[in-house]
Amino acid sequence: MSIASIFKSRSRVMWTLVALAGLYALGVLSLRLPLGRIASPGGPAPPAAVYEASTGAGEVKITHFYPKSGSIFRGDSTIICYGVQRAREVRLEPPVDAVWPAVSRCLSVAPAQSTTYILRAMGTDGREVSESIRVEVGPAPPRFVLFSTSNPELARGEQLTMCYGVENAVKLRLAPLEMDLPPVTKHCVRFGAPVSGRYTLTATSAEGVTARQEFRVRLR
Repeated sequence: MSIASIFKSRSRVMWTLVALAGLYALGVLSLRLPLGRIASPGGPAPPAAVYEASTGAGEVKITHFYPKSGSIFRGDSTIICYGVQRAREVRLEPPVDAVWPAVSRCLSVAPAQSTTYILRAMGTDGREVSESIRVEVGPAPPRFVLFSTSNPELARGEQLTMCYGVENAVKLRLAPLEMDLPPVTKHCVRFGAPVSGRYTLTATSAEGVTARQEFRVRLR
């Protein structure tokens, strides 16, 4: 390589560095990567590692904070998502999982009761902003976890075997026989079907919510 080519290459590098320094000084480009948290070559970056590229200087901002579903049944979970700009630290109250400044991140929550979540974001200038969301938790409805019957085609006088399992129920009734059955997670019963047609198991929760399981019987 000639001396002239080397000189031209070094000149281009120098002017590039000068241009980047000018953009940084004007606040058009900002780069923040905490020391001591840089991942080893070839390994994943630790969760708290932050890379931020933004246009211009400004105050800390929460860009979004919302639940995937604002109403769930007890025992279920939902997803909450958040995003911040120009934040050095974020906190979630009540704490659920580790959180850190991110353009967009989601995490799973499973509150046992209706809960208000507060996201707090702290900027490099010490200012703090916050937003809140609420996840309503309702009583779990009854549901059938098991159901099966023997051959639904019966000779007259023959009995049908039915096995079932139900959760979150305090009452269980079989129609049209108007037969009360124990609302348990596993049980089998035999009965004679007086007529062909549709039979219905209705489970009722303590709050009066119902769930139904239907089947048909045919008499030969």
